Amino acid sequence: PSREKINVFTENETITGTTRQEIILENDWQDSPNILSLRSGKETFQVRFVDIKRIRGNLHLNINTDLKTINNLEYNISFYQKSQSTHDIISTPEKTKWTNGLADKNQTIYDMFTPPIIFIHDGQLTTKLPEKEKEAEEIEPFGLSLIEVSKAEYPLRLKSWVGQTPYFEDLTTKEASGNAVRNRIEVGKTYKRIVNRKPGQPSLEICDNNDSDKLFIVQYFAVQQYRNPETGGLKPVGRAMIQDFRIEGPPFEINSLMKKVYAGSLKMSFRASLPGLAPEEFTFESSDEIRVFDFGGRRYQISNIDFENKMIKVTKQDPRSTEDSVQSFSF
Repeated sequence: PSREKINVFTENETITGTTRQEIILENDWQDSPNILSLRSGKETFQVRFVDIKRIRGNLHLNINTDLKTINNLEYNISFYQKSQSTHDIISTPEKTKWTNGLADKNQTIYDMFTPPIIFIHDGQLTTKLPEKEKEAEEIEPFGLSLIEVSKAEYPLRLKSWVGQTPYFEDLTTKEASGNAVRNRIEVGKTYKRIVNRKPGQPSLEICDNNDSDKLFIVQYFAVQQYRNPETGGLKPVGRAMIQDFRIEGPPFEINSLMKKVYAGSLKMSFRASLPGLAPEEFTFESSDEIRVFDFGGRRYQISNIDFENKMIKVTKQDPRSTEDSVQSFSF
């Protein structure tokens, strides 16, 4: 039922919350594309059925049959009124009828202090009317799916050097000719991007170590001889140790033999789709400072990336709702 407190167990987490809509689990329910919405405090979690491993909570049986057909002494059937029969109840008794003379014979099924108001509901006498079922709250789907997670190519590539000073290509900044901008990088200096770069200028500049826009520093650079395993010939190779301030983890190497550099950053592609809206795709890197996008007036934010457990947590803000909803994606 809706507003039922349950525990939902997935492969990587346990969510305790209150159901926001009525859910009926039928055969092969774990193969269903539906989503279970749970409210925990001020957050609403959207859990896909296919991710659910176990559910803990009260069990409610929906019996789509006439109780008269149940004839098994192992069942315990409870009623609102006392039964006139002294035998074990194995089926639903017939309706109780009011007849003349019950007061004289003292055979009424009700006690002396019968409540002053008695209702008839579905042909049965009861002291109170059942509560009207509350309509299930219509929940909008989370509207986001993870398409692909891949390694993100690092934007710097070591191309040459003069003495002990390396030159890097900035793959994110192009000249009018289409070639990547070359930057002379001093070892031990902190660098950031030039905001209003003009044609012909480098794309990176030295900045203070406390600058909030700092990107990276070359901690070490050396030129070593590399022997080609196929030809046996020697070739000079430049090797630089880079510390990127946007990427979690230790420093990594870029050398002149690398055609592509992968530094531990991830490239994530999402598809946003909601009823009545044309689907859109959004791509981010884990090293991006801003990982937010808007879709149909809803605001999605990548709030956490767990590299160890390979989980991406996304928070959805809907201006029509006072609470945010959260969904986790495995990769």
